[in-house]
Amino acid sequence: MTSRTRRSDGGDNVAEYRSIGDTNYIRDPHQTEPFKAKPGRPWIEIDAGGVAQFGNGDVTKLLAEMERTGATVTRVGVGRVRGFAVTRYHITRVSHVPPKLRALGYNDSGSSSTELWADAQHRVRRVMNTSHFPTNRDRVNFATDMFDFGVDVTVHAPPANTITKATGFQGRPAGPWVLVGSGSAEATRWSVYRRPLVHGGACVTYTLDGSRTPTGVDTSSCSEQIDESDPVNMNLAVLPNGAQLFFGIVSPKVQNMTLHYDDGTTTDAKPRQGGFAFAFTGDRVVKKLTPHIPGGEWSCDLDVSAGFASYNCSGGSAGSGDPRPFPIGPPGPTAPPGA
Repeated sequence: MTSRTRRSDGGDNVAEYRSIGDTNYIRDPHQTEPFKAKPGRPWIEIDAGGVAQFGNGDVTKLLAEMERTGATVTRVGVGRVRGFAVTRYHITRVSHVPPKLRALGYNDSGSSSTELWADAQHRVRRVMNTSHFPTNRDRVNFATDMFDFGVDVTVHAPPANTITKATGFQGRPAGPWVLVGSGSAEATRWSVYRRPLVHGGACVTYTLDGSRTPTGVDTSSCSEQIDESDPVNMNLAVLPNGAQLFFGIVSPKVQNMTLHYDDGTTTDAKPRQGGFAFAFTGDRVVKKLTPHIPGGEWSCDLDVSAGFASYNCSGGSAGSGDPRPFPIGPPGPTAPPGA
């Protein structure tokens, strides 16, 4: 598959994707770490076993899940895509970021809309996404057509001497999804799940409003390794009602996570199954998170000095270490479909 994205200066960014079994290959000159290619090796190889690819299942289930997680779905009418009769749907989603969080530079997605065309077999034939970013007034359109269903194809891996192996992501699962935490933020129910990966890493994701265990769905965040030298991988997501959900992966030695708010109050989030999760409502900001590790001193402090907001995590047995930044912004899909 080849994608073409139009830049604000009128130029195009072109990327190519190949998928063979559980292995994906991406050639994109604009990729960043951990998917940045080495000189002379433009193809990135990613082991994505067990992590869902873009699929083409029953679109009615997808639309129902979107509605359940805060989107508005409207049946627009009928038409044709590449000669096939289709039904067109319009999906909109508006974010509600608390004012204090937005003022600190939360990189929210603003509002977004999706146009989706499905055939009589409930397969997606075309999808077009439009995002509006209020911070810089940018508008991004992304369109994809799907065709030739059932046609036999032969896909070859790129030559070995052109491949860079992605070391920061190993997608093959080493176990099932397990529940880390769940709760209710006003009327929105949420659940956070963690799944171990081969090579010692793990992924976390969250579902909303009672979705079942997310077997085979996209993940919000994956970490290559969590240990005493790097004990926490942290995410912040704003839910459709404006509630803030903090969640992530932690080292087995982390006994507790303390959230420190800008109003001087604190909340403890006890890790479970190798992860942590906590949600709250209202116009508050978490200024610091403290992972409690016996014999160690760690702190993840809010930092806006670079012109954007992030949490810089540092520490160690002697209370020192290189800061590891976690930029404030929405991770991955906010409401993957249940199994």
